[in-house]
Amino acid sequence: MNRSLSCEDWAVRLLQVVWVSCLLLLLSSHSAMAEKYQVNLDGTGDFTVIQDAINAADDGDTVIVHPGTYHENICFNGKNIILSSIDPGDVEIVNSTVIDGCDLRL
Repeated sequence: MNRSLSCEDWAVRLLQVVWVSCLLLLLSSHSAMAEKYQVNLDGTGDFTVIQDAINAADDGDTVIVHPGTYHENICFNGKNIILSSIDPGDVEIVNSTVIDGCDLRL
């Protein structure tokens, strides 16, 4: 049985390896590029309005909301993002981070 590969077989295998390597690099670079946007009413974050941060975010990004009452309705627009307080494990911070859209009209 002859196990040597022809030049065409080597070229096809090489292209397969390069293609898979490029695909893996692309997939790993997307997750490494995930952004974190800070929302703070006092202007020290990236945004003062949660919806503006959501609009700027891409799938995989995180929007971190600082304590305060945000008078707005939010829409994720189908995006796969994380919306979080600055410390989801701290009950006081979570309770002081409020999205109040009750008095707003669409």
